[in-house]
Amino acid sequence: MGHNMFFLFLTFINFSILKSAILNIPSDYPSIQSGINSSSNGDTIIISDGTYFENLNTYGKEITLASLFHINGNQSHISNTIIDGDSLDHVLLIDNSSNPIINGLTIKGGFTDSTTYGAGILIDNFSNPTIKNCIIKENHARRSGSGISINNGSSPVISHCKIIDNYTPRGGAGIYCKQSTTPVQPEIRNCIFDTNIAGTGGGGGIRGKSTANPSVFDSYFVENSADFGGAISHPFGGNPIIINNSAFCGNTPDNFSTSTNYIDNGITYTNNCDSLRSLFSFQISDSNDENDSGDNNNDNQGNTYGSWIEYPNHAISLNGTGAGRLYLTQTNVSSTDEFREICKEECINGNADGPNGQCGAFVINYFDVDTHLNPNYCVFKLANSLPYPNTAKDSYVYEEIYYLLGDVNLDTLINVIDIVQTVNYIFYPDNPIILEQGDINQDGTINIVDVVTMVTIIIDF
Repeated sequence: MGHNMFFLFLTFINFSILKSAILNIPSDYPSIQSGINSSSNGDTIIISDGTYFENLNTYGKEITLASLFHINGNQSHISNTIIDGDSLDHVLLIDNSSNPIINGLTIKGGFTDSTTYGAGILIDNFSNPTIKNCIIKENHARRSGSGISINNGSSPVISHCKIIDNYTPRGGAGIYCKQSTTPVQPEIRNCIFDTNIAGTGGGGGIRGKSTANPSVFDSYFVENSADFGGAISHPFGGNPIIINNSAFCGNTPDNFSTSTNYIDNGITYTNNCDSLRSLFSFQISDSNDENDSGDNNNDNQGNTYGSWIEYPNHAISLNGTGAGRLYLTQTNVSSTDEFREICKEECINGNADGPNGQCGAFVINYFDVDTHLNPNYCVFKLANSLPYPNTAKDSYVYEEIYYLLGDVNLDTLINVIDIVQTVNYIFYPDNPIILEQGDINQDGTINIVDVVTMVTIIIDF
């Protein structure tokens, strides 16, 4: 029976690989563009750390282009996986009604002359990509849209991106939203616009033309500058730019140009620019960014849950709540398990909230660092904090998110990557990074039945 089940698993795997492949750069293909050229819709291109001097075109393909951050959530891959346009052209062109996913990359060194837009990324002709967890920096557009230009009916989602140090003598050093017959409608979430410089067109952070209809959520505009509208310029005469729960600091000569047509759904101002910089973070899972309608028309994609996620042998960088540590001696417990539960309760009930925000994670430090026994204290962190390997500590993050059963790596997709991680866990159960959504049939065990179900979902989807 076991051999038959394993054979069935291999058969399903073969079908799924035919449908969706993982292409590795540079081990499978020497350049990113050669990987794109060889890819098919649904494929994932994983780029190893390094600097790649390329000017890329996705050629209308529905693919995922990502660093190893997409696999393991280690944010160091974002800054270490660099696509440098070498001042020759756009770094990345997304065109022809395509909807790729771009995740965990640094986009820099793009240059465009006065005949075109979008030195870092040009999104054109009804394309709707998802761009997340990226650093878009040091791009130069002589016309407009140094970091990103959004043209001709395109409506991307741009989330958890750092858009910094881009320059144009015209408008929209960070993002430019071009006027078009079909309005561009970008959705910008949890991004930071920092030290972008525009000129006569205004809008150091964002420049929108009148028909454009961008929406900005939970973002920060810090020390951007332009001839006018240091942060944002979006003139009257058409659709407004909608600003939701976003903060501004140090933009010159002003935050908004006097002609900017905007809707204020929660704008704050501060003189402490570094405090805004410290609030920005990349995001392992994006599903808590979106407004969840609760609808799920695909029954094969499973149910949704929220849970504590344990990261043994991991610490969490930065993003402390500002609350004091909880020491074991302050409690009436002695065991590690009991202490962990008390730390969780302190986090959930608000006792660990601090001046930096609400608690959603904590790290336990131990006296016995080799055995992780005899906890000393726990440090409280914000919910969007990211774990990184540290053998002396354990981390716990409460993800009040909606995720799909089968989406083991929390990238909002169920694909071959999830299968590989689940199989790896089955054979090596001490692997700490496995989440309860791998237990698709909810029988309390992650096994080959869950893998077969995952493959079935991929094939049916």
